[in-house]
Amino acid sequence: MVEKKMYVTEEEGKTLSFPYDWRQTWHHPFEMSRVVNEAQTIKAFVADGDERQMGLEILKLLLDYTFATYDQLVRLLTIKGLYDEDRLNALLKKYLDRRLINKFTMSAYEMDNIPEDAFVVYCLDHASRHILSHLYRDDVAVTWKSTNAIRGPELVAKYLATNEFYLSLMAVKTQTLSFFEPTVNYTIRNRDIRMSAMFRIMNGATPCDFVLEVVRDSDIPTNWRKKTNEQLAPFVLDKFWNRYFQIEPIFIFLAEDLKQAEELAEIYYLRTESSNFRVTTDEELRGGIDKAKFYKYDPTAKQKLVAGSASIFQKD
Repeated sequence: MVEKKMYVTEEEGKTLSFPYDWRQTWHHPFEMSRVVNEAQTIKAFVADGDERQMGLEILKLLLDYTFATYDQLVRLLTIKGLYDEDRLNALLKKYLDRRLINKFTMSAYEMDNIPEDAFVVYCLDHASRHILSHLYRDDVAVTWKSTNAIRGPELVAKYLATNEFYLSLMAVKTQTLSFFEPTVNYTIRNRDIRMSAMFRIMNGATPCDFVLEVVRDSDIPTNWRKKTNEQLAPFVLDKFWNRYFQIEPIFIFLAEDLKQAEELAEIYYLRTESSNFRVTTDEELRGGIDKAKFYKYDPTAKQKLVAGSASIFQKD
């Protein structure tokens, strides 16, 4: 019998589903004392020359989406026309040494180091704030803290799944994706709603708005029912959405599998009686968003999830 490893392996990590009582094992601790001063950090970054644009794209993604896998970095750089395997590997090693980035795996307990066959996730480290504040956004030094990266497995999985959706969308909607904003907050009365992302695709001259919510196994049924009852239902039924959108956005729910997708769709529909949503799964997304099935919910059908393609997600 094969002994189960007490960390997520590279193969297991592809599912973006982790034991929810596990923790992060880090490449190195977050230590401000290891970060060189701002002027030296920027000078070294600029001196990298041709690697500078590749590095900036990586840091920007990690700021906006919090986490990324190696595969996600490869896909980002491929979309941007910057991918080179040798240069990427050398750059990641250099950035770890300079404390521009950090990396971790998920494990049953905190380990002394990251095993070679472990599933690895990248995030920012303190020195990146100097680079991003000067070359991307001037508020980064205030808004990014190391605590942003210290998260439980559930949130790690959700952030990675949001990034997965974004990169899959970027690969096919290079011309018509107007914007994609991860981790958005809306307000209903005196309560905030946090969703995984919102985005807009231009269909000719017509803007089509979407709200994405990543739902994981640990959300079903209790947490998802609570969020639907207390947040999503008022947002839809009391039309709080019109504070943020001209036309009611379409909700996209990203589930781990079809069983979970049907359960979350039923909970949402029974509370809102709205059919203005579609559900898809991680497996569908892995095949490419332009090939993925997006399911609508039909409460009268024997098979309540009805598969269809989404023409708006076809390649530009």
